[in-house]
Amino acid sequence: MYPTANEQHDFMYNKMIPTMQKVLSEIRDEVTTQRGRNVLENEVTMHPTANPLTSTPWIWSEHYKYLSVRGLEEANCFNQDFPNPSDQLNLFIDYLRHGKNELDR
Repeated sequence: MYPTANEQHDFMYNKMIPTMQKVLSEIRDEVTTQRGRNVLENEVTMHPTANPLTSTPWIWSEHYKYLSVRGLEEANCFNQDFPNPSDQLNLFIDYLRHGKNELDR
């Protein structure tokens, strides 16, 4: 018996994301520039919540998680963790946007 699409997505979401985070952390310096990493680490402030507004520095493990989750936006597990609208979804979008702007050069 073959798993359903949701079962496959849940497996990827729950079991593969930690593995992908680990791999991304190991290759970071080979696929990004020092300048881009410096901008993210020293100039970017993330806002996990809007009301009240909270701030944190860039967190690489969070970026790796969001990169790994990308593509599962239609899965039930994604919609549970990142409902629309929500602070969680906004943070997901912001991490991907900042990463693309600074690391895809």
